Amino acid sequence: MARRLLDAGHHVTGWNRSPAKTQALVDLGAQPAANPAEAVRHADVVITMVSDAAALRAVTEGPSGVAAAIRRRATLVEMSTVGPAALRRLAAALPPSIDLIDAPALALGTRLGLAQDVLYQVLAETPLARQAKRRRPAIEDGVYPARFALSLARKDADLLIETATANNVDARTGRAAARWLADAEKAGCGGLDYTAVLGHILDADSSPPAGHAEACATSVKSAPHYRWGEGCDGWWLADGQDMSVIEERVPPGRAETWHVHDRARQFFYVLAGEATIRLRTHEVLLQAGSGIQVAPGAAHQLVNRSPAPLRFLVISCPATRGDRLSVAHDDHPHPTQSPATPPGQ
Repeated sequence: MARRLLDAGHHVTGWNRSPAKTQALVDLGAQPAANPAEAVRHADVVITMVSDAAALRAVTEGPSGVAAAIRRRATLVEMSTVGPAALRRLAAALPPSIDLIDAPALALGTRLGLAQDVLYQVLAETPLARQAKRRRPAIEDGVYPARFALSLARKDADLLIETATANNVDARTGRAAARWLADAEKAGCGGLDYTAVLGHILDADSSPPAGHAEACATSVKSAPHYRWGEGCDGWWLADGQDMSVIEERVPPGRAETWHVHDRARQFFYVLAGEATIRLRTHEVLLQAGSGIQVAPGAAHQLVNRSPAPLRFLVISCPATRGDRLSVAHDDHPHPTQSPATPPGQ
């Protein structure tokens, strides 16, 4: 893959634990690096591809690892077969501004122009060998006889994300999988076998050109969904490290718990119904079409005191994952129902 990037005219800096393999790329025009940190220091896109989780830790952690020197707002494409635990550890080691992508090797290889025969030969030497061999005929023929419907797989993925989020488990890769399934369902694959998502990923026409992700429309019909409290719903419309956008629905008489964010600045915007935003010193009533900004460090609570369901947006910069602290506040009467904690906020 590094060779293909060089052939395409990209500037490539490489490091490999086996110096001889690095030299082969240097002979083709790549720049050598003394360690992983030096290799990524000036890169906008970083690709890691190693043998196992231990090797991934070795090249990404420590003073000479990728995490120590990767540029702010760079993208890291992780192509190793290492499992979700290793990916969670990698995500925790990286600065919050880094976009981490768990890349399907077949899809990325295809986009780089590699022949599928070559890609399957590569996959045959990995722990994915049996799955690659089993799925290859369906991918090549474009026929996915329904054994387990893709729409049901998308539903199960949403439930897994809901459970993970409610228990404060980082589910970034799960949300990515749910989005692929949701996109494939939206494209008409819902009644096909869930493996049809592979064909959807490989279909270049189903994805916008690089750098044009904003061209993808999203809505509550396709966004990952979660539930919280008693009858409250939320949808992740945008989920990045630097910003998140969620839409939530709160029935009458429900409220979230008092809480504070140390880093995130939030903007609440009411789509339908009425929301009461309670602050330490006062309350603000928001009707449809109005909003309020809540600064970092300001304790607050959202309450629906109206007789109608409340729908609203919350925009958080940066995202609030890991930046929420529940606080006590008994100066005002409680809502008619017990407060709850929405995982999206």
